[in-house]
Amino acid sequence: MPQPQPQKHIPIRLFGILLTVLVLGTTLILLGGLAEGSEKIYPGVKMKGINLGGTTLEQAQRQLEALALEVETTPVTLMQGEHAYSLTWSALGVGLDIPVAVGRVWAVGREQDFRQRLVSIWQARTKGIEIPVPYAFREEMAMDIGKQVGASFSRLPVDAALEITEEDQVLILPAQPGWQPDTARLREQIERSIASGELPKVLEIRMTEVQPSISTQMVKELGISGLVASFTTPFNPQNVNRSENIRVAASALDNLYISPNEEFSFNRIVGPRSTEAGYKNALVIQGNEFVQGIGGGVCQVSTTLYNAVLLANLPVVERRRHSLPVEYVGKGLDATVVYGYVDLRFRNNTGNHLLVKTKIENGDLTVKIFGSPEKHPRVKILNEVEAILEPPLVQRPDPSLPEGKMVVEQKGGKGFRTLVRRIVEIGGQEFTEEISRDTYPPIPRVIRIGTAKTTVQIQEQPSGGI
Repeated sequence: MPQPQPQKHIPIRLFGILLTVLVLGTTLILLGGLAEGSEKIYPGVKMKGINLGGTTLEQAQRQLEALALEVETTPVTLMQGEHAYSLTWSALGVGLDIPVAVGRVWAVGREQDFRQRLVSIWQARTKGIEIPVPYAFREEMAMDIGKQVGASFSRLPVDAALEITEEDQVLILPAQPGWQPDTARLREQIERSIASGELPKVLEIRMTEVQPSISTQMVKELGISGLVASFTTPFNPQNVNRSENIRVAASALDNLYISPNEEFSFNRIVGPRSTEAGYKNALVIQGNEFVQGIGGGVCQVSTTLYNAVLLANLPVVERRRHSLPVEYVGKGLDATVVYGYVDLRFRNNTGNHLLVKTKIENGDLTVKIFGSPEKHPRVKILNEVEAILEPPLVQRPDPSLPEGKMVVEQKGGKGFRTLVRRIVEIGGQEFTEEISRDTYPPIPRVIRIGTAKTTVQIQEQPSGGI
């Protein structure tokens, strides 16, 4: 029977020598690679399948520029529902960031410690290293494209509003939602694609609903359902400048909403009366006479509003009479205003919003106040002249006139003491409120009386001789 032969084993010492030789050989190869790649990109380094190993920086940049052109001209389709729009990735602001790309492929085997560098070089040589594509993204270009694509499908939202008919009916125009392209979602799609390193062939543009800033419910909650009060005063349309001043001031009040508990100020809403604001020269009352001034006629607007406020049963905070009665309204019912000095103010105590509307037609100025007529009591305004004040007579000596001659310098005018009351009917009962007591002082009648003495000169005739 043959005897079993003893197994041959590699001596441990010889194994250690072989391992050392292998490690030294690999190290020498890698060290050689280090020396070889000192001016070039290390072998096996790739980007998007392009082998950049062994190329200089200039050579790598040229290849990456070609890759960038390929990326930028790659077609992509934007889908908006069933509608397709063909364009390129460069139109969406997407391209290759060449400086970053060059830096990344050059950094392989250079930016780590010595041992890690050797590992990176070995991995590149044996398996290859694929460097992710560094995309550049100009977000604003994608947003613009998204808006352009969705423009034909976009619709602005429509705020709810009140409409007042010619018959003073209050209609609520319901709000309507709008539509706009969801550019934020488009941006997210592009950013995810860039992060994954794969640019898809199709992107989707969705439309998103845009809600109006004023909803139908918000308009309903204003509590405006009908006409509460209206007042009209006449003016002469032939007085062009004064008519224009009335129009400018009235337009500032038109479509004005007054919130619950808000204190209205005429001067705050209408603003300064200046040529820059569109006001012209017209007669104004100054002292006890009419003179030319900027904004003549604005007080007719404040007066008309004041009377509508009285009829709307609103509390008046500030009001002042003119120094003279005016023709367009009853005595005691006027309200003068002077910007920065004299104001017309009242408060909305109704618990709901009020809407002021103004209208100028055929020489009439009308101010209307809309609110909740179902909550509004019946109101009557009574004004009466309690006393007529006769003008005093003022005689002034005038040495420039012959003695006894009289000239009327100022005709004068009567004054008045007035009382205005508001009668409110609530639940079948009437309540009377005193609104104002005014005194319009009389204008003196001034007469100049001559005091110059007249002299008679006698001329003697010369005597004749015989």
